[in-house]
Amino acid sequence: MALSQLKGATSPPSQSAIQRMFVAIRCLSPGRAVPTVKLCVDERLRLETILTSWAEKILKFQGTRLPDGVDVFGSGGKLDVSKTVAAARKSLPVREGRPTITVAWPEAPKQPEQPAPVKVASAAKAEAQAREKQRQEKERLRAAQKRQRDDDKARAKKESEKAAKKRAKKKEKKKEKQKAKQTKSAAEKAQAKEEASKEKAEAKAAKEAAKEEAKRKKEEERAEAKKARQEAKENSSSNRRNQQGGDGEAGGEKAESGSKSSSSSSSSSSASSSNDDSDDDGDLAISRYLADSSDEGGE
Repeated sequence: MALSQLKGATSPPSQSAIQRMFVAIRCLSPGRAVPTVKLCVDERLRLETILTSWAEKILKFQGTRLPDGVDVFGSGGKLDVSKTVAAARKSLPVREGRPTITVAWPEAPKQPEQPAPVKVASAAKAEAQAREKQRQEKERLRAAQKRQRDDDKARAKKESEKAAKKRAKKKEKKKEKQKAKQTKSAAEKAQAKEEASKEKAEAKAAKEAAKEEAKRKKEEERAEAKKARQEAKENSSSNRRNQQGGDGEAGGEKAESGSKSSSSSSSSSSASSSNDDSDDDGDLAISRYLADSSDEGGE
């Protein structure tokens, strides 16, 4: 409902700072359903001024003051209707985004009935009915206050639970993030350790292979050297045997024939030259053998 539709709910415009305030009026009235009205009012107006204008428009009430039996409630109980809206702001609960004024309006008066032609109720009965009505009104007001307190508690509990869930969700998300980070770091460390171990094993295997290769080559060289020495030794022995055989044949030829001096001398000269060559070869073989033996002993 627009502000201009409420008679007396506005003040003359002025150039001074006019503070507007959004409010809602909620009505509890037995026997009728009154919708909640949302307004934008000048916060300097009194509650009674706003409520009388509202009642005139909504409840067809005629008057400048609220009737007897009407109570106005906030979050802490009854409100003083002589206060301004600004002064009562902190006492108004917020519903659907607006400070809400709760009005307990008495039951609408019934249409007067035609008097019955029979006997009239006595004064005692009328007084009892009045007391009962007053008691029911008080019960109704207490019930309205209790409903409002329950609503406020339920709303506060719901907001608290929502905030707690939000905090728990945020905490759980942070915990999962830290756990994922720790898992990733542990996996990286394990992978680095495995790679280092693998490289170390490969280096060790390469070193062992190089060592085995060097050992094999050394053994081959030793075998070749030994074989060479053996061949040199055999050559030396063969040369000595050849030398001894040549000397025996030369002495026999001298004893048998002295006439064959020219031929024997030529033969002897050729034999001696061959023997000299054999001796040189044998000496060379012996020298090699001795050198190899000394090398083997040094090893």
